[in-house]
Amino acid sequence: MAARLQQAAVQQRQLFHDVSHELRSPLARIQAAIGLMQQDPHSAEAMAGRITRETERLDQLIEELLTLHKLEVGAMNPVRERVDVVELLADIVQDAAFEAQGRGCAVTLDASDGFVADVVGEPLYRAFENVVRNAVKYTAPGTVIEVCARKLKPSQSTHDGAEWLEVTVCDRGPGVPVELCEEIFEPFRRLEPYQRDEATAVPGTGLGLAIARRALILHGGDIRAMPRDGGGLAVTISLPSKR
Repeated sequence: MAARLQQAAVQQRQLFHDVSHELRSPLARIQAAIGLMQQDPHSAEAMAGRITRETERLDQLIEELLTLHKLEVGAMNPVRERVDVVELLADIVQDAAFEAQGRGCAVTLDASDGFVADVVGEPLYRAFENVVRNAVKYTAPGTVIEVCARKLKPSQSTHDGAEWLEVTVCDRGPGVPVELCEEIFEPFRRLEPYQRDEATAVPGTGLGLAIARRALILHGGDIRAMPRDGGGLAVTISLPSKR
């Protein structure tokens, strides 16, 4: 018990440190933009655009921190509804495919049957959306993000009375070493080679996969990642039809 409490305290201190860093960075850039505007009025239009982007980033960060907090303390609306998860996934893939066109990428969905489950709709949607959009952000230009959804056979199910859906999202990005795959589900963990420096960094809050994991835990499911042969990452989500 004492060891668990000590570990929780260490994790809390680390989270506070990470949050303060993530908030400080856009604030520092806003202050720099204001300073440049004061020194050179002709730069006002460009700096106003920078301030707008950083303000939007702060807003997104705060929204995702609140979502993560609600999931961790169990404050998310627990009302469940019957949802065809494959239809929900198809909507997400359609939106992601539109977004991916700008980088010459495609997003495909391989799913033969529907899968109706009792779910808390909003956090589950966020979980799938975060994983698919992460793949779009990190995959190499001109590649294909493959989303595959399949029902597990009864012999593969470990949950009494429930069917399971397994969804795998595969990209062709830089990948993550197998020994670090668990870390990407922790808040603010954006690992090399994803984030080298500000010039090459992929935009994001570093909270998307943390939110996805906690949303899956809420549903009695699981999420894990593994590097792909030939490069890239495969993220696998397992979801029961009921909890």
